[in-house]
Amino acid sequence: MRVVHYLWSAQIGGIERLVLDLALEQRARGGVDPVVLLGVGRGPLLDRYRSAAVPVEVGGLRGGADLSPGKLRRLTGLFAGADVVHLHAYHPLVASAARRAGVPVVFTEHGAFGIGRRRRLAEGVKRWLQRRFLNGVQFVTFNSEHTRRTARSIFGLSEVPQEVIYNGTPVRGAPGAPPDPAVAERCRGRFVVGAASRFTPRKRLDRLLDGFARMPGRDDALLLLVGDGPERPRLEEHARRLGIRALFAGYRVDVGAYQRLMDVCVVPSEAEPFGLVAIEALALGKPAVVFRDGGGLAEVILGHEPKDVVSGVEELGVRLEEHRDAIAAGRDGAGERVAYARRFDIGVMAERMRGVYRRVFDGQPQ
Repeated sequence: MRVVHYLWSAQIGGIERLVLDLALEQRARGGVDPVVLLGVGRGPLLDRYRSAAVPVEVGGLRGGADLSPGKLRRLTGLFAGADVVHLHAYHPLVASAARRAGVPVVFTEHGAFGIGRRRRLAEGVKRWLQRRFLNGVQFVTFNSEHTRRTARSIFGLSEVPQEVIYNGTPVRGAPGAPPDPAVAERCRGRFVVGAASRFTPRKRLDRLLDGFARMPGRDDALLLLVGDGPERPRLEEHARRLGIRALFAGYRVDVGAYQRLMDVCVVPSEAEPFGLVAIEALALGKPAVVFRDGGGLAEVILGHEPKDVVSGVEELGVRLEEHRDAIAAGRDGAGERVAYARRFDIGVMAERMRGVYRRVFDGQPQ
């Protein structure tokens, strides 16, 4: 079954990594012949896409308002050669091409709703167009119940066949490259609390700094922050004001190598659609602590350890201390975390998606 996956670019982000992992898993398992269509041929992950064992096409789109007739014809032809079109983002021209191609369309809503951001008129028009389009596709999947509730409040979707299919990640396989020796040396002999994240306001890394500062007896503790973004200067200044021992390691390609240095991983985001980084931590046997307002994050972690879903920075400080005591006493619970993470293996997601493709291709009732 030939499936064309569409996403906007190869930027660093959860959706971009997820689509590549899913396409590679589908290729490895057989039964699905994936092609990836990028709206624009740019982004740090572009080389990884092009070197992967999956064909990659580039749409050459110039933005959300690109309605070029030539590009419409080209994409319509690409989609017409597929059995299923799987869209991971909305673009008016891409949606029109999928409709014209006459093949079944599966749309995955990943939860990038832009809630809380002031919308311009063009964005309002795009949302109206997206609502009309989504209510006519063959199937919609969501990466969490949180995302489904939010999407239904925005787009309706009450009459559209739909299902929650949690994101997957490769939780099997050999360890990747080792971490930077200088970073590993700073972590040696310390209780390491860490996060791997983009440094943006919604990620709420300030809550992690504040909670770490409230952890009792943190003389032997280190806060390891992996990532980069516009919030970094403000967070570095905040760490200095709090007087905490924090190491800003910058952007790293192999996040897992740095998660292995952590004793506890914290994902302090608000309204996160899913949060693969938490599953990746659990797959390494590491606790993943999140906040109750974390959206899909809280939903996933509640299924494993409700105590790791905290309500505020004071509770975070207490929970970090509890994890340190448990580790010191040899009660780290790593095996249970790894077993739970296997529920979110990319292979599980690939099989469930294949079932959706088969249903929409065969035209079976949902």
